[in-house]
Amino acid sequence: MVSDHRSRLVYLAVTSFLAARHDQDVPAQELRAPRGRVYGKAVLTNLANPKVIAFYLAFFPQFVDPARGSVTAQFFFLGALFIVVGHPPWPLEAG
Repeated sequence: MVSDHRSRLVYLAVTSFLAARHDQDVPAQELRAPRGRVYGKAVLTNLANPKVIAFYLAFFPQFVDPARGSVTAQFFFLGALFIVVGHPPWPLEAG
C-alpha cells in the first residue's frame, strides 16, 4: 500500500517536471491572464475561505458601535478601509 502511494507521488513529480519544462517554451506574453480576471478570482477565493470569514466575524464587530449610526454602513466602511490599507496599488503597476 505504501509502495502504491510512493509510486503515485513519483509519477506526479515526473509529469509536473516535464510539463513545467514544456511550458518554458511558451513566451511569457501568452501566459498572462487579464488583471481583472486574476483579481476577481482572488476576491472569490478570499470570500469563500472560511478562515477569512472567521477573521472578519471576530475582528470587525469590535469596532462597530450601534450608537454611532448604521451598523451596515460601519461594516462596509471597515471593509473598504481594510481593502485600501491591505491591498496597495503597487502590485498592479508591477505587472
